[in-house]
Amino acid sequence: MLGISKRLFWQLLALTLVVLMLTITSPSTRAASNDSKVHGVQLASPAVVRIITLISGQVILSTSEGKVVFPLDGSSYQGVMSGSGAFISSDGYVLTADHVVDQKNNPGVYSFFLTEAIQEYAKEADVPVDKAIETFQWYIDNDRMSIPIEIKSQRVFLSTAYTGPLQNTAQITSYAVTRIVVNSPPDKQDVAIVKVEAHDLPYLTLASASSVHVQDSVTAVAYPADADTEASFADLLNPTSNDVNTINSLLTPSVETGQVTAQKTLSDGTEVYETTGISYYGSSGGPIINPQGQIVGFADRFTDSSQRVTMWVPGDIVAQYAKQAGIANPEKGAFMSLWTKAINEYDATNTGHWSQAYQDLKKLHDEYPQFGGVQTFLKEAQAKAATEQPVIQSQQGPNWLIIALVGGGIIVVLGATTLLFVFMRRKKAAPYPQGTLPQRMSAPVPAGVWTEEKIMPPPQDRDVTLPLAKTCPAGHAVSDKEAHFCPVCGAPMESKTLQPQI
Repeated sequence: MLGISKRLFWQLLALTLVVLMLTITSPSTRAASNDSKVHGVQLASPAVVRIITLISGQVILSTSEGKVVFPLDGSSYQGVMSGSGAFISSDGYVLTADHVVDQKNNPGVYSFFLTEAIQEYAKEADVPVDKAIETFQWYIDNDRMSIPIEIKSQRVFLSTAYTGPLQNTAQITSYAVTRIVVNSPPDKQDVAIVKVEAHDLPYLTLASASSVHVQDSVTAVAYPADADTEASFADLLNPTSNDVNTINSLLTPSVETGQVTAQKTLSDGTEVYETTGISYYGSSGGPIINPQGQIVGFADRFTDSSQRVTMWVPGDIVAQYAKQAGIANPEKGAFMSLWTKAINEYDATNTGHWSQAYQDLKKLHDEYPQFGGVQTFLKEAQAKAATEQPVIQSQQGPNWLIIALVGGGIIVVLGATTLLFVFMRRKKAAPYPQGTLPQRMSAPVPAGVWTEEKIMPPPQDRDVTLPLAKTCPAGHAVSDKEAHFCPVCGAPMESKTLQPQI
């Protein structure tokens, strides 16, 4: 190995590998901290929406004397239904539960109007409510009752995670539902995808149900209606008459994390997952997400309020409906690309990530001024970037130029070190300084011995007696008995000797 010992060689090789690894695994290439539910919630929340539907209806009884219409004044009962959903494409497709948007197929809507009519009848007829229920039950059993309903308004509201805290009610951002693109009845898979006219929005991707297992942690981001204790979500339909604090409360989603407790199959063959403690009435249609912020399903059915067991439809079923809607592979819009990059930098742990996150968040703020939800992240990133030590390089992946330069430098150092060791060992092995003769020898110089001018052949007219010589592994004769290395090739000397020769 050119005179380098094995130990030195391996030391240099180890140093080379360490330097290369440090270069390739630069701090900026480390992944964001995705093992926490916080990352997924931060990424997903701007795409979660509240869906408010205004409906009107009447209850009509067919009696022997004609029709009796409730309300008795000839008007209509008004009802407001609230649910949750999430954008699953950048161009306005929203995933939710069918019973949230398809009110004509929602048994809860008919129950609402029937309850209103029973209470009005009990009051007007001055009878107990249970007696009024018996009366209406007779009309139901004899198919002499109808409940026509009409959807007056249906809107999708962006949350404060997107708009930021509202300063006034005029800042509310909502879109009218233009159509139900695909759906399944509530008593079946209860999936619906609706369309609003909007573009370049935040949205969530679908994860396969095969990635979910019993005892996994999942998170629901939604708007439980029974959490609106001091306000009615109907206020969103007439926001100018309400205070901004109430509106902010109504548009701030709740976040609940729980554990998958079971995988079950409903009577219609629909596979569902069971989770405790993550969703409540009003959360229907809200996304269930994994720690990466991907939809693994949506909240659908609930047991009684004491148990709060949530049944949620998995992402594989949702994917089938997304394919029918033509959005199986949604294109990531400019907003979502930048938001994903920014939140990944924000949640990272490498040196310099705050500065990079601040740059991306600042770009979001400048290009999407309506995205007020970025403000909190922007301020924190700016503050922490100010105290962050500067990073010379900031790449997405290894810097191949630096790798090449470092690798080339290492090769040069190795080569120089090798030559230095060879030179030093040859110098130590030389029997006498270059260009001089041993004191015990007289001119002329025997064959194979260096002079400054040339190698002189032995004279032919006299005998020359050589001292006892040794030979190196390469076969070079070495006349100096004290030499430990061959002066020609630098190889370590062997112990055997040569017989004196003329």
